[in-house]
Amino acid sequence: MRKLKILFSMALVLATMVLCMVPSFAATSNKDKVYTALVKNGLSSAAACGVMANIEKESNFNPSAGSTSGAYGLCQWTGGRRSNLFSFCKNNGYSSNSVEGQVAFLMHELRGAYSGVLNTLKSVSDSADGAYNAGYRFCYDFERPANKGSRSSQRGSVARSSYWPTYKTRDEEIKKAEEEAKKKAEEEAKKQQVIDLVKVFDHYGIVTEFITTTK
Repeated sequence: MRKLKILFSMALVLATMVLCMVPSFAATSNKDKVYTALVKNGLSSAAACGVMANIEKESNFNPSAGSTSGAYGLCQWTGGRRSNLFSFCKNNGYSSNSVEGQVAFLMHELRGAYSGVLNTLKSVSDSADGAYNAGYRFCYDFERPANKGSRSSQRGSVARSSYWPTYKTRDEEIKKAEEEAKKKAEEEAKKQQVIDLVKVFDHYGIVTEFITTTK
């Protein structure tokens, strides 16, 4: 029984070590929330980075951002589109000043009146150049600011040089951590099977008898 208790203690220590070794990538910042929501809605990392470069310039990821012209939110919606944002959030159970609600509305627009923009975002390569193209086209065809040619180039460059390296690397780290955690979990499951088998043997006196006869 003493050896069995030692085995259980060792298993507990190993399990604790495994949990501590898995890094936490919880989405806490608005940037991370936006990225996660966009990817969950089917955009590639590059396309999401392109959209994020635009959101940075429009609102700096503040869903409550406003302007003297009446623009509001992550993408600085105005006029009827601003009203549609509030109606959409109300009808779908979102707070109109939440990241989740505004990204959901953004995807609603992209699947509707701006489906051409969505098709473009989905067509870019999942690469640094793809991030540039996504940032450029989202600005040029969706945001449409003054001097949109130069601003589109600027936002494309931000997507390629800033967001792509950050989030592509993060995705790779998350995938690697998940694979390692899965492998360790499988190893721990096998160890637990051995421990359970030893427990059964000990219950019937098999282990005790073996230890006694081999002393």
